[in-house]
Order: sequence, then C-alpha cells, then structure tokens
Amino acid sequence: MQSAIDGGEENIDFDIEDIKDTLPVTWEDFNCAFNDEVPKYEEIRQILEDNFDKKVDMRPYMEPSPHYVNPKDSLQKLVDIFRMHHIRYLPVVENEQVVGIITR
Repeated sequence: MQSAIDGGEENIDFDIEDIKDTLPVTWEDFNCAFNDEVPKYEEIRQILEDNFDKKVDMRPYMEPSPHYVNPKDSLQKLVDIFRMHHIRYLPVVENEQVVGIITR
C-alpha cells in the first residue's frame, strides 16, 4: 500500500510495509499496567529496548501557531503575553530558530 505524507512543500511517497516496524507507539504501549504498581527496573528496560526504534507522532499535541518572543523583546512584552494568554512557557525565536525558552 502506497501512502503520501505532506511534508510542507513536498510530498514523500513510501510503502507502509517498509516502515510498519517503526510506526508510532500506541497509547497502550505507554500505559501498560504502569498505574497498577511501581514498575520494576527490568520491566522498564525491556519496554525501552522493545520500542527503541519506534517513534511517537507529537503533531496532534503541538500548537500550530504558538506565542513566542525574540531575544530583543522587552520584559513588559513577556509579562503581557504570559498574563494575557495564561501561558507558562514562551519559546525565544531568532531567525526562525528556537534559541531558548522562558518560563513563568
């Protein structure tokens, strides 16, 4: 089965069979009996080893248009953004690159 992922400006074609072993880890993989009792070190190590090559798609949890500041913005602007938008973290972006993070 062929699939395409929109990578912004280009589409990437791939065969699902080629990547099925590296598909995202499911919620069940993360949540397997961890709340029942304190997991043993060996159990955690085994889960990590079994899923080392897996990836988690974080895009559903990302903010598509986050608030941010640049290094030369005033402290007042930071305070205003924190208060107005009820946020606790602000990325610092310069030349389209994240160069830091400010926490409230």
